[in-house]
Amino acid sequence: MLVRIAYTLAVAVAAPFVLAWKSLRDRAFAATLPERLGRLPADLPRGGVWIHAASVGEVRAAQRVAARLPGPLVVSTMTPAGLALARALFPKAGVIAAPLDLGPIVGRAMDRIAPRILVIVETELWPGLIHAAAARGVPVVLVSARISDRTEHTYRRARALFGPALRTMAAIGAQTETDRARFMASGADAARVRVTGNVKLDTPPADPAAGALARIFSVGRPLLVAGSTHAGEEAAALDAWRAASGVAPALRLAIAPRHLARMPEIDALLESRGVRAAKRSALDGPPPGDVRVIVIDTIGELDALYAFADVAFVGGSLVPVGGHNVLEPARHGVPVIVGPHTRNFRVETDLLLEAGAAIRVGDGAGLAREARALLADPSRARAMGEAGRRGLGACRGAVDRTMALLDPLLAARVAPAREATSWR
Repeated sequence: MLVRIAYTLAVAVAAPFVLAWKSLRDRAFAATLPERLGRLPADLPRGGVWIHAASVGEVRAAQRVAARLPGPLVVSTMTPAGLALARALFPKAGVIAAPLDLGPIVGRAMDRIAPRILVIVETELWPGLIHAAAARGVPVVLVSARISDRTEHTYRRARALFGPALRTMAAIGAQTETDRARFMASGADAARVRVTGNVKLDTPPADPAAGALARIFSVGRPLLVAGSTHAGEEAAALDAWRAASGVAPALRLAIAPRHLARMPEIDALLESRGVRAAKRSALDGPPPGDVRVIVIDTIGELDALYAFADVAFVGGSLVPVGGHNVLEPARHGVPVIVGPHTRNFRVETDLLLEAGAAIRVGDGAGLAREARALLADPSRARAMGEAGRRGLGACRGAVDRTMALLDPLLAARVAPAREATSWR
């Protein structure tokens, strides 16, 4: 109890400064402040399933499970990018910014939404939210759950805080045996943790962005995609594009930065390199013939974009960020290049490396070398892409296993009117 009191005080003291700082940096974040403070929309549906997903990646993962859930649905997320994508993917659901993790605020949100069940995607352990649900008899389930190498030590050190929250959960569906062991070491009840797999390995519903991107990219010219890039990686991608253009003269480059707030920085880089580029938001068809670099300044289109790639570099890996989702390009049959820093997606990256579907490089020069080699040898690139498809195909079924976890809890709390998937 003392630990929870200390946590609550820490959040209460830090929150005004954090919210003010983020609001000054990002107008989209500032617009979410009322919801974060518990002022939820009047038309928010009640009595359904509440899904909490941290940001874009988790929202996409949630889509696979949500397609099998009864309505109505409320989706909460932490970031403006996550909110924008959730609104696009779930047009009939209630979509909100996650309430601040303070007892009175999350309690008010819980009473307003009155969910049958709270489903948390991957690892978003907010003790206040979890305890507020448990106090109201709302089962909490963690699905496609993982604990990364980086966060494992945090949860163990703060076991007195996270352990009670984990023990209140009705069920935890871990991605791997390693994740299961880490949850138990962090305080979860072993009887409630089972391995269900990673739902991102399952095929998602049709992507609404695919049609618009097809008008821009499906013109038979080779494409190198640099996805989820961070500072320093756009320059490496440009170097790789120039090197690979020697063997594929018509090669185009699509740069999709992880954070759109960095657009001025990317514009300055392109100008300094003398590169004429087009913004995705300004295109409704192919860019002019002399424009071979396209900057993706939209949200939620990267997964669909990979379908048009011949080679993909997944960012956050040449710099010590920890990498991003390598499964998206692999699912589309695209060979993947990553840098040395992939701890956030260690299991997924190892799977692709072992299948021969990915290449790890040590630096930007390695990226340029391997991109050129793959574009010079399309048959090798296709073979790598097919190896990725096969490797992921053998790991599918996580959504079915997750629903086996959720169905008994949903059946035990049947709403008076069950409108299956009415929110989509």
